[in-house]
Amino acid sequence: MTLRDILLGMIALCLLDTVSAAEPTAEQLRWLESDELAPPEFQVNTGELEFLATPPDKPVPHSDNTFWITPTTLEDGWLRLRQCHENLDPVPELEVTYQYKQMHDLKIVESENIRYAKVVANTVQMTDLQRGNRLCVEARIRVLYPENGHYKLVNGPYHRRFLDGYYPYHVTLRIHYPAEQLEPISIQPEARPGLTIQRHTGKLTIEAWFEGRLMTEVIFNRHD
Repeated sequence: MTLRDILLGMIALCLLDTVSAAEPTAEQLRWLESDELAPPEFQVNTGELEFLATPPDKPVPHSDNTFWITPTTLEDGWLRLRQCHENLDPVPELEVTYQYKQMHDLKIVESENIRYAKVVANTVQMTDLQRGNRLCVEARIRVLYPENGHYKLVNGPYHRRFLDGYYPYHVTLRIHYPAEQLEPISIQPEARPGLTIQRHTGKLTIEAWFEGRLMTEVIFNRHD
């Protein structure tokens, strides 16, 4: 195994702190396979959030997240999550780590173009990821909490990182909620080029193309 394989395999992905490798350039590959102690200088994003008004020409990793808030969720804070990753960087090894303080029943429900995928505690461990890969998991998480007479749902930071740089990432959040009980009254960040927000009765969709680190916050008003 080359140094390139080792470094590309030292990757962790998680919903609350998403980290992934970017496709290295020829210059990066030359450094990874050389004996140099320090990499050459690269012009990359260092973490500051920057929305991309025009999506990249090449496919980039996409995290598609669906949350189901039910009347029961309003009592205990637990909701159902389905998360699908597409176009993860093709690397020898990858680990998706979930850092929720309260999480149950994590399971893989779909896996394509990935030789091996297995749930180990609060992680999904994979090997030999090919281009065009897809991984979907489901779990129960406790992330909705009452605050000052409202309910707050916070997610992030989402980011895609390789070495010391942040690279283009595509994140979609689909939030289903009981419209007869809840109404979203604040969404952060606000809509802008590179970030769209769609409101429908009982469903909220946030889609972002960006570099850097993205946090989202949705505040609901309860009106029953």
